[in-house]
Amino acid sequence: MNFFNIGPGELLFILVIALIIFGPGKLPEVAKGLGKAVGDFRRASQGLTDDLTRELNAATTESKQALEPSPTEMPSREETHAPADDTQGAQSPAPAVETAAPSSAAEAKDSSA
Repeated sequence: MNFFNIGPGELLFILVIALIIFGPGKLPEVAKGLGKAVGDFRRASQGLTDDLTRELNAATTESKQALEPSPTEMPSREETHAPADDTQGAQSPAPAVETAAPSSAAEAKDSSA
């Protein structure tokens, strides 16, 4: 088990040093204060993370709305679609393809062969 990259032996060593420095009567008070400080830090960092996430989501939503055209700027249905006529099912005639006449006698001879 690694806690802040500290192994169990190292953690035990730190606890023994803390017991020697603070004594058995004061150590529970120090641990309680340390626990409260760590809890407060976690709550503050979580609150900051939540605030930043909320602000980023709001900014993203605003930028997406700014990029999308508003309903008043969108073209109407009549502008985007061709007017309907009675020949919707009928096919339009194919465009006529014109062929150019050869411009020289050599080209005429090559095309006839």
